Amino acid sequence: MRTMLAMLFAAFLLTLLAGCTPGEQTVKESYSRSSVTTLHEKGITISAQHLDSKMLYDRFGSRNNPFLEYRESRLIVIDFTLRAEYEVRLRISKVVFDYLGTTSRPVSRVDFSQYWEQSLRNPGAATTGGRRRYRDWSYSSVLSVINENVLPDSLDMLPGPAYSGFMLFGVGERKYGTARVTVPLYAVSGRKIHEFVFLIDI
Repeated sequence: MRTMLAMLFAAFLLTLLAGCTPGEQTVKESYSRSSVTTLHEKGITISAQHLDSKMLYDRFGSRNNPFLEYRESRLIVIDFTLRAEYEVRLRISKVVFDYLGTTSRPVSRVDFSQYWEQSLRNPGAATTGGRRRYRDWSYSSVLSVINENVLPDSLDMLPGPAYSGFMLFGVGERKYGTARVTVPLYAVSGRKIHEFVFLIDI
């Protein structure tokens, strides 16, 4: 009887110790599956989802995938879907990304395209390891992926249809945490209509 009790007690202790590891626990990006956050305010609906490396690989593969190989910084890709009951304007340069106490603006579609043009067409692009790293890549294919998926620097949305696309953010930190993304929307006259605030785990 004592032997049985001792064995049960030892198993209980091992279970407790397995659940208590020292230090902060983090979820690896490649294993995370971020949820979709949807806000509906002022007749406007916006949904946002962080796309991690695994999700980007599953969607685009590894060849001609500009989102996995960006080397300027850690690239955060957030997929947005927007719908409005009246005409509104989205200006990417006005979006604010606050992460680990540092605020920044999105990487524009133009700058992102120019980065890849230099990386794929300039043999001496030292920052990316030169052209040989991407010898099987096609710049036209990369540009097509960017234009089809990254939101333009300015977007006028008509009432009714939904508009989807990525916003890109470059961050220096490799830590994982919660980002605060503020997305203001404007009337075509330039007047600010509303600000949407998303808290997104990245």
